[in-house]
Amino acid sequence: MARKSKPRAARATLSAQPDASDAFEQGHILLADGVEADYPAAMSCLRIAAEQGHAQACNDLATMLRDGLGCAPDIGEAIHWYRLSAAQDEPAAQYNLGLIYLHGIGVEPDKALAAEYLLQAANAGDAAAMRELGTMLRLGDGIDKDIVVAAWLHLGAAEDGDPVAIAELAAYLRELVPPALDGNVHAARALHRVYRDGLGHEVNAAQAWAWIRWAHDICLRESGGPVNEDADAIREDYEQALHSIGPAARTEGDACFEELVRERNAPPRSQAEPM
Repeated sequence: MARKSKPRAARATLSAQPDASDAFEQGHILLADGVEADYPAAMSCLRIAAEQGHAQACNDLATMLRDGLGCAPDIGEAIHWYRLSAAQDEPAAQYNLGLIYLHGIGVEPDKALAAEYLLQAANAGDAAAMRELGTMLRLGDGIDKDIVVAAWLHLGAAEDGDPVAIAELAAYLRELVPPALDGNVHAARALHRVYRDGLGHEVNAAQAWAWIRWAHDICLRESGGPVNEDADAIREDYEQALHSIGPAARTEGDACFEELVRERNAPPRSQAEPM
């Protein structure tokens, strides 16, 4: 679904010579009514604003052109306006371009380019872009597979309440365990967040404690993990968990932690004695 820009407070009428903000806001008034007969007038207002360089208007004009609202569909012109909007760091336009190139909407699919636009939107906090890019990374869909970065993107979207991202996390949660056991601090911390916040799994204080202990005690101390803001974030999560966990959950979590140590130290199945 195409993303509309978030409008500011709307005004009732256009001035004789409307500036970009007035034209954009009036266009949103007309669109908000949902009356098809108003679409040409809405497009006219948005075009006035877009031609003055208004980033949100460029995005919304592009969406009307893409979907044929008040006009015949024109994906070529839509891409033109989306690009102008995206160049001004409008996340909605970056997300919409990402979808166009991901799914080949009126153009040849270009998943590498789609990932670039989705990354721009995700870095701006767009939850849907986080979800889409996370899924591409999880599957290696046109880009290199990275299950850990995928998890963090899906966590970001899940924290924003995105149900698809939550379902995605639930589907591949166990795939994060091997890299975490191998010392990937980001995988371990992602597992902690999943169990702590109930994102992709029901809340489990014991598992949350086990994984933040793993990130803190194993990944940082033994593996010489990150020494930047990531390490500070892990220590902050650890201290928060240390002071909030109840005695029973901590006892259970410590047992889970020891099981993780045994699992890491166990010989590979090919080297284990036959059963």
